[in-house]
Amino acid sequence: MTVAPSKKVVRIRDFRVVEEIRPPRIPVARPLAPDQRAGIWLGLMNGDLARYRNSNAEIFSFDQSANLRVRQVIVNADGSVLGATAAGLIGWKDGQLQTLTTRNGLPCSDIFSIVSDENNYWLYSQCGLVEISSAQIQQWWGHPS
Repeated sequence: MTVAPSKKVVRIRDFRVVEEIRPPRIPVARPLAPDQRAGIWLGLMNGDLARYRNSNAEIFSFDQSANLRVRQVIVNADGSVLGATAAGLIGWKDGQLQTLTTRNGLPCSDIFSIVSDENNYWLYSQCGLVEISSAQIQQWWGHPS
């Protein structure tokens, strides 16, 4: 779903419109993922993440030299969020923002998509399929470099 600046998002409950959300309350986004607690996560077209809940959007900005859109967003059971971008894997956990790139462990930074299973994260990237264990992701949260 693309939320364009000239469009609105409509919240429907029991087949009735209960809220119309107009820009700029919702930034321009492509991928969506459900938040574990309430609301949704959005992968923004400028490379940032946003969380929309309780009729408010909170934007989490990443230090990226180029505005590279978030291609995919996943939300993990622990509430952490990962996003695939052309500049690497971006992440949010408990207010902490991090980026995983070739500088700190990826073989290439252009990530097209991400999926996870019980033990691993699978990144489809420019250089092929990359497998990262869940333990390594947890280690990255504690030691981002």
